[in-house]
Amino acid sequence: MIDFNFIEQCEGLHCQGYIPENHHESGVHIACGLDLSVYRKHELLTHGLPETLVHKLSPYLGLKNHAAVNALRDKPLEISEKEAVAINKLFHRQVLSRLKRQWPKSSRAVPFEKLPDECQTVVASVAHQYGNLSTRTPHFWHQCTTGDWHDAYNNLMHFGDHYTDRRHKEAHLLGKCLGK
Repeated sequence: MIDFNFIEQCEGLHCQGYIPENHHESGVHIACGLDLSVYRKHELLTHGLPETLVHKLSPYLGLKNHAAVNALRDKPLEISEKEAVAINKLFHRQVLSRLKRQWPKSSRAVPFEKLPDECQTVVASVAHQYGNLSTRTPHFWHQCTTGDWHDAYNNLMHFGDHYTDRRHKEAHLLGKCLGK
């Protein structure tokens, strides 16, 4: 089972909209890292977010780069902790759903649900940040889907992105089931 508390600790619970550092192509983020640039109003409503919350998020939906920066500057986004928790539940369901769809297409090893909790959590944590792992982090995805967890651990230790601390936390968690 994925430990979403681990992911939330890595991401933080943001009740004020923000644009992540080093993410020049993204939009306004909220809660546990939900990128509002990739959503439309009807999608959020379909996924069960309350209409009042969707209304708060609407000015930032679909916006990236300077448009997102300007929108956030002109009208800062602030939500309650309860609303952030509702957004996180939506985001967690989406990450899990995407992984469950993509894993069988790539894995010749173990079904995702049968992986140790640490492995599921680490894969979900990277997917939470990168989205489609098969295209965004293909080496890491291949290592995980083929059960090459030692190489996945080493990859996390030397990932080469701007999130070294987070990758090391993920590697440490993965190391627990590898005896490291």
